[in-house]
Amino acid sequence: MRFSYSQNALALLLAALSLFASADAKVKKNKTELQAAYPDPRVHPSSCGRKGLSKSHICDPHGVLSRASQDRVDLIARSVSSYGPLAGVVVFEQILLEKPQQKIRFSCKASARKAAREILEGWKAEDLVLVSKNDFQFCMVQRSKALSEGDIAEIEESAAELLAAQDHTTVDLLDQAIQFALLQMQQKSADENPNLKGKLDSALVPKPTGKEMWQMVLAHTIPFIGFGITDNGLMIMFGEAIEQLLGQAIGLSTMGAAATGNLLSDIAGIFLGGQVQALSYRLGASEPDFTKEQRQLPVTRYCKMFGESLGITIGCIIGMFPLLFMDQGDREGSSSRAASPAPEIPSVKSMENFSA
Repeated sequence: MRFSYSQNALALLLAALSLFASADAKVKKNKTELQAAYPDPRVHPSSCGRKGLSKSHICDPHGVLSRASQDRVDLIARSVSSYGPLAGVVVFEQILLEKPQQKIRFSCKASARKAAREILEGWKAEDLVLVSKNDFQFCMVQRSKALSEGDIAEIEESAAELLAAQDHTTVDLLDQAIQFALLQMQQKSADENPNLKGKLDSALVPKPTGKEMWQMVLAHTIPFIGFGITDNGLMIMFGEAIEQLLGQAIGLSTMGAAATGNLLSDIAGIFLGGQVQALSYRLGASEPDFTKEQRQLPVTRYCKMFGESLGITIGCIIGMFPLLFMDQGDREGSSSRAASPAPEIPSVKSMENFSA
């Protein structure tokens, strides 16, 4: 009897261990399948619906969000990760086994939060926002411990209230709710470090595209070509006229005539500036539609200065055209006069010989 009892106990123990191992294997299998379906977008952006990018912070393989919405969320997540905890976003069509029969308020069920933690672990991120559109799940999980559980619950509730307004507007608010959650997750770090907020605000400003940068260069090149032509051309003409008319009369040197011509050309440029700018606009020299923050970016200022420098260089070279119409004989005469030797002053010895 005692042997039979021990046999039964051993059999039950082996069965329990087998059941536990089977359940553990099933959990690991589900976990592996979940991480395979939603891989780390920093490593596999194409598998996350972010083709054409070297890395991303959002995984939306089914295209629940539009490309523009994905880009906006990615910008926020990338900026938050640059100056705070590493953040990621994962977007599901449906994560629960059963889809609700009717629209309900967004919330975070235990199974959805568990899936979010598994993805967070697989990505080795610090903060994660999980959204499932068809079954109304919105979850936030973290490893950074920057927020308390109460803070997370408050942010999830605020996001749910924002999404509840979806019935009353045609605008898709899902990406805005995600952005709100990401920004709130980094708020605590920003509060603790005052310098962080300024850096984050700067990082959130969209960088100009290559096309916009060239448009900025062109917008400042064309008007400064006009300024260079008027400035250099008028200076040469005014300087030449002053030298010929007043140079000998008042003893004004060539450099003095050039300086006076430059003065007059600068004054003329003030009166002609508006016309030059208006002509530039008609030729299509308009800046991109930048925000105030974008105009203050270093790359925007560099494009502006490069365009102005390029334009004034081209304009000043073209503005030398009056030199082609100056009297060649006068120039040669003045050159020969300048090159002729000064009259020889008789020496004392020659004067004595003359006297003798």
